[in-house]
Amino acid sequence: MENIENRNVFSVSFWNYKRTRLKIEYPTLSEADLTYVPGNLGQLINGLGIKLRKTDNEIRELITQF
Repeated sequence: MENIENRNVFSVSFWNYKRTRLKIEYPTLSEADLTYVPGNLGQLINGLGIKLRKTDNEIRELITQF
């Protein structure tokens, strides 16, 4: 699986695009659920996994799909 950290997925503009796509796909996600704090990627992925009942790897796949 592609490493999302190495793709610079979390640049501000690119993450905003992915966040919007995730919000459309999963309307139950709140802005707080989708807020990325630099250096806390694991926390973001873990929180999304809990909310969506998916594993960390499944969340990483979702992020790279968009």
